Amino acid sequence: MGKFAALIVFVVGCFIAPGQMAFAQQAGFDARDPSTDRVVAQCLRQKGIGFLPGTDILCYNSMIFAEHLDQLKKLGPASRVIFTSSGGNMLIARKMNAELSRRRTPVTIAGPCLSSCAMLIMPGLKDIHIHNTALIAFHGITDMSFERWWGWTRSDAEPSFAKAAGASFGFDDAYMFYHSAHIHMKRHFDHIGIDHAYYELISLQMEADARSYSGCRAEPSEYWTIISPTHVRRYLGASVTRMERFVSSWSDPLNLAYQHIGYPISNRSYLMTAEFDAAGCGAVQPVQVATSQQPSGTRQMRTASASEGQAD
Repeated sequence: MGKFAALIVFVVGCFIAPGQMAFAQQAGFDARDPSTDRVVAQCLRQKGIGFLPGTDILCYNSMIFAEHLDQLKKLGPASRVIFTSSGGNMLIARKMNAELSRRRTPVTIAGPCLSSCAMLIMPGLKDIHIHNTALIAFHGITDMSFERWWGWTRSDAEPSFAKAAGASFGFDDAYMFYHSAHIHMKRHFDHIGIDHAYYELISLQMEADARSYSGCRAEPSEYWTIISPTHVRRYLGASVTRMERFVSSWSDPLNLAYQHIGYPISNRSYLMTAEFDAAGCGAVQPVQVATSQQPSGTRQMRTASASEGQAD
């Protein structure tokens, strides 16, 4: 992560003052631990997969693909795993979840935990610590029917009977590729025994936010939604042994380090910059996201549509 990781650590450190830490404890969050902050900062600077020098703490700072799973399997026991990832292959993420579960090692989620990290790595682990640098976000509206998916970028037009029939038999390759994400989610949650509402509600929230942001639409798989502490507690609470205050919305001061990556379409959902521009969303007149928590002296927040519906 390099300079980006350093920026995350610096910004989070600046905006969680002692008074805010006290507030975090009162709101049901665990207090920050300076020793943990130090090793997390070290991991966010250390690219790849390996032990932090001179420790038995394993740092996973990488994408999620087959070669990364192979690397992880070759490493010895650790007292803790610090995990940060922008995502990767969903099948490999399911296998990596099984490997982490087999190790029975506490896992600290820190920095970006995006896409398959949030959707498939976290659910099923038994001893999770969520660090104050964490941004946990789902990727893609995962459970659209063929009719909704086909009409999404066609002004909600309906497909012909022939197209719908072909898709029902698996003859639409693009839809089958899109739908494979839902299949992976369903099978994983069936296996680990966690309520499917963990991802289903976020998918519905993402779609509602995207529909409310009128004037442009990206592909269904290109949207992102930030996961709130409330949602994590509700569906993964039994596995979360420690939770510090972490990014809960686009306007959260803790999100300042990440806002350069895209543009919000609500206070929880967003598009990456390239997809936002490609969909023509820049031509849509936005309104300001509420910034009541924004510290004075920070740069102007990016804006979003008026839709502020929440899954939680």
